[in-house]
Amino acid sequence: MEISQLRAFVAVIERGSFAAAAATLRISQATLRARVTALEGSLGGKLLIRGHRGTEPTERGQHFLESARALLHEADALVDSAQRWEDELAGELRVLVPVGLPPGPGALLVSEMHRLFPKLRVRIDFSQSPADAPPADVDLILHNGPDLPGAAYRTFTMTRFTVGLQASPSYLEARGRPETPEALVGHTLLAWRLWDEVSDGLPLRGGGFVDVQPAFVSNHGQLIQTLANAGHGIALMPHSALVQTIFPDMELEPVLPDQIGFEVALRMLIPEAKAGTPRGRAAIRVHRELTQRFLGRVPEPD
Repeated sequence: MEISQLRAFVAVIERGSFAAAAATLRISQATLRARVTALEGSLGGKLLIRGHRGTEPTERGQHFLESARALLHEADALVDSAQRWEDELAGELRVLVPVGLPPGPGALLVSEMHRLFPKLRVRIDFSQSPADAPPADVDLILHNGPDLPGAAYRTFTMTRFTVGLQASPSYLEARGRPETPEALVGHTLLAWRLWDEVSDGLPLRGGGFVDVQPAFVSNHGQLIQTLANAGHGIALMPHSALVQTIFPDMELEPVLPDQIGFEVALRMLIPEAKAGTPRGRAAIRVHRELTQRFLGRVPEPD
């Protein structure tokens, strides 16, 4: 049983003849008859007969008529709902991201949004603390702070990444590869600082810091990556499978990965009040498809 068959059957009854129904549906009478015949075959009996007043339903057809109309009403409502949802996505999706976040995740988000919802405009603003009292019209927040905000958000982990030391092969060949944290003294060090850490040292995985001073510190992740890739020093910077996917030409090697660094998660936050809206559902869908495509797993809310 198909929707087109139901529509053909109801149209014949409402218009009183195959000719009038075919004209209403803008199909040939042969096509109309084929659809009605197929419907009768699937239901196991005649639904229409030719009477004195034109084509009329049989007793079976009369009994089936209201069910057919109800099914068509539900189908039309689904189509209307989908069209309204698409129209609502023709507005603007406002996104807040932390200052200094490497641009790759945001760029992926925008490109995937445009691919899936070409009518939707995306506005990205940077904020020092995007999850703290965001504007009321914000639909989506990228968050990689050390603490999760309260229950006002529905959270999804986009990726987990390591903040650790990376250096280009050319730098390590020219300056040597340090084997201990203390051996970093004398090397040119670069450091990504997204948050307001008090210490200028480098974090040890076992806790505490190694007391070495970076020559260059920035909250701009891509700048640190670019300097490290160009051989200007050993960089404390974020790295993950997602980062490597975004920057496939970045040739960096880990330095002291078991001794220096820490783990952090990049999360997508959707205000709970927006999670059920078309834009909120669109953001969740984009996150799901990106996670499946680049990380090979099905994401779930945290």
